[in-house]
Amino acid sequence: MTPTVAQTIAAARRDLALALEAAGTAAAIEMMQAEVIATGGTWVDPSHAGGWGPHYFELSLHGISQSGDSAEEAIRHWASAVMKLEDYLAHEAEDAA
Repeated sequence: MTPTVAQTIAAARRDLALALEAAGTAAAIEMMQAEVIATGGTWVDPSHAGGWGPHYFELSLHGISQSGDSAEEAIRHWASAVMKLEDYLAHEAEDAA
């Protein structure tokens, strides 16, 4: 059976979250930036020039958006949100069964 688009996205974000949790800071930033570029996500660095823009990092990827005071924190929040969503969906599936 061919997976649905939703299943494919869920698997991609779960796999990335697990990989990010195991990676060091520099590797996690590089992995997230590469995935954002490859899949059309959003990565917004804070404005360092004193102009308009956010004062925190923002990222949105595979249907999950998060922010943080640093790229590392935003990535950590993103991975945490993914794992919480996965736990919730697993409990929902158990309850439905």
